[in-house]
Amino acid sequence: MATTLNAEALQVATDLMSAMATMKSLGAQIQDVVDRYNKLGIASVWAAMTTGPMAANGTISGASDTTPNPLHPILEGSLNRSETDLLSGITACEQFQNFLGNEAVTQGDYLATVLKLAG
Repeated sequence: MATTLNAEALQVATDLMSAMATMKSLGAQIQDVVDRYNKLGIASVWAAMTTGPMAANGTISGASDTTPNPLHPILEGSLNRSETDLLSGITACEQFQNFLGNEAVTQGDYLATVLKLAG
């Protein structure tokens, strides 16, 4: 039994190191996204993009808003996500950066944001 438990302990350690490598890589990817978002002023670009209401069945109704609505999906590029959704994603990324940087993390519903943006 000890041998089996030792083997499992070694596997858990290996899996842990793999998970940490994934977090390290994810941190670098998130840093790149947040840097480009800030450097290029993407928030104002998203705010100006064409939006349209979503039908009850989850499809885009086809008609665009007369002025961009931050709660309606962006129609350009088939994003099917609203400016509000995307900004929540940026916030989640910034909080992940805080976590990795040993800084205070603001409580939020980040899992819902991840699930919504991940598709």
